[in-house]
Amino acid sequence: MVGAGDLELRSREKVFKIAEGYDDAMVHNNIVNLSSAHLNLHGAVGTLPYTTYMRFTGVNLPSDAVVTRAYLRYKTYAQTRGNSEITVSGELGQGERFSTNAASFAARQFTQATVSMAAPALRANTI
Repeated sequence: MVGAGDLELRSREKVFKIAEGYDDAMVHNNIVNLSSAHLNLHGAVGTLPYTTYMRFTGVNLPSDAVVTRAYLRYKTYAQTRGNSEITVSGELGQGERFSTNAASFAARQFTQATVSMAAPALRANTI
């Protein structure tokens, strides 16, 4: 039995924000956008698909780390019409900052493990 004096609770939450500029990118039709004021997560412009990349700096995990929970917290910019399918993976290596070269995204190595989720349609300014 552990007494109250023997128990120490510590917050294990770490918060990492996406910096401006080269830490987020949207790639659509071989065009890279590094300067958008917001990120589109719904995956298409009209009928053409695009991919949104987010880079979190300062996340140092040991190679044998087991992540049991992770969350993405975002605020909607505009109302969405339907669900968005979001797939999260990690990048192997140093995770260099993004560039305007669309081919550089295809050259990156990502983890085989992914997590997919359906984000529901939301009203503007919803967290």
